[in-house]
Amino acid sequence: GNLILTLYDKFYCPYYKGLGRDMRLCQPNARCSFFACEKSCNTWARNTDICLLDGMDQTALIFNSLCMDVNTICTLKCKYCCQYMNHYPAEEKINFSFERIKRDIDLICEVSDFIRELHFQGGEFFLHPNSAEIIDYALEKTKIGIVSVISNCVCKLDESDLDAMNHERFVLRVSDYADQLSMKQKRLFNTNIAKLEAYGISYLINNFEWIMPPDMRDLKHCEDRKIKNHSTCFHKESKRGRLIHNGIYYPCQRAKELAVHHVVDYPDNYLVIDTASSPEERKKIIIGLNERKFYPSCSHCDYTLPIVLPGEQGVEPAYQHLGYPVRQD
Repeated sequence: GNLILTLYDKFYCPYYKGLGRDMRLCQPNARCSFFACEKSCNTWARNTDICLLDGMDQTALIFNSLCMDVNTICTLKCKYCCQYMNHYPAEEKINFSFERIKRDIDLICEVSDFIRELHFQGGEFFLHPNSAEIIDYALEKTKIGIVSVISNCVCKLDESDLDAMNHERFVLRVSDYADQLSMKQKRLFNTNIAKLEAYGISYLINNFEWIMPPDMRDLKHCEDRKIKNHSTCFHKESKRGRLIHNGIYYPCQRAKELAVHHVVDYPDNYLVIDTASSPEERKKIIIGLNERKFYPSCSHCDYTLPIVLPGEQGVEPAYQHLGYPVRQD
């Protein structure tokens, strides 16, 4: 809708002031998104401060984007999933409670000055029994600009989901793994895309380049290397990788994966949201986490790994040390 385009232009697009849209470069369907914008991909990271809301203090807590996990279950078994979904034990493959998700939304909105885009993700978001209610609840918040969901669309979309998504401040980010899907999965994917079109829901089909995730072992980096890792990290430079996972705030995804997959527990990597004694303390801790020069988790990062096929299905032996048996079927 027009409101989505206005919000993206005002809060995201580094070409907004002075240059405006260049329809030779912008997406023809005008569904604007910094995740999918070719012309801004090399400049966004260097211009994250140009679009502070008018009149806001430089110390305001503004999220360019904030991710929120809703579950640890998925309809696919991606070999190189950056969240290592294949490697959760059976008892940890769960949907987080709707009450916990609502509380996390409330607590982060309480301390944020603005969240330009709140992304919900899994696993597969639409496997959550309260998927529609989660979208509705987030859209009620005035401190959130765009509400989005990341989905592979190889799932069931209920009428309630379609109704919830049919909102001017919502966009669905569809991961397209068509080349890796079975014929049955492709038919389900295409059926869901047809439903989105019929309902007039704003969506983007993405097929990004994947890099093989590291095996998360400690590489024993020195402090200078950890600082360098963090200073050039996608999450650091773009400020896109902040996330909340079942009541815990993490400043980057690697910090989360180390904790939830029981590789190592670095308490300095995160904040258990409910432990803050007041909203002021919660905000102070989150800002402090975001502004750190590096994290202990930076010693587990490796950005020299090869490019892999997006959505390739299967089991990668490099991650078997995580300790959980994985069936390939």
